[in-house]
Amino acid sequence: HGRLESDGKVLLPSGQCNVLKAAVEPVWYLPGVAERFGCDEGMLRRCLFTETNGMYPELMTRSDLKIFLPPIGGLTIYIFGDHTTIANPDV
Repeated sequence: HGRLESDGKVLLPSGQCNVLKAAVEPVWYLPGVAERFGCDEGMLRRCLFTETNGMYPELMTRSDLKIFLPPIGGLTIYIFGDHTTIANPDV
């Protein structure tokens, strides 16, 4: 009573689980972020460069790079069951 029973797919008879683990890392598309903040991309780059104490000089020297991986933590998700059904509200 109160114990999970094996279904042979997600929870195996051995007690192990079939699970998909994924890391989610933030990626900022700088032109889009600037638009949302209501500033131009150059100002956003300057602010990010300044607020990170110059840690990312490419923000100022490489305007051709449109994405930025901010120095903030990501997250991990664990998916139990069939990951192909995530978008299906009927499951």
